[in-house]
Amino acid sequence: MGKTDSLEVRVARIEARDARVDADRAWNNSFVRHAVITLATYLAMALYLLIIKVPNPLLTAIVPAGAYVLSVLTLRPLKKWWLGMRYPEQKR
Repeated sequence: MGKTDSLEVRVARIEARDARVDADRAWNNSFVRHAVITLATYLAMALYLLIIKVPNPLLTAIVPAGAYVLSVLTLRPLKKWWLGMRYPEQKR
């Protein structure tokens, strides 16, 4: 009986961990997360550029925020390609 209980507890822990991993993965890929990071990047750079008195700081701050968006858009296909090269036997 004790061995079965131990196995059930281990399975429950694994399922709980899997649920946490799935939630973290969903958050990492969510539009909201990427939008918040893009906005925070823009605001931080705009403030910095205002402080150091760069001409057109609000326009110039678009560059790093745009670079983040571009990296998000290109990393997914790059990741898919890399995983296909690294693990060709697995379907993605």
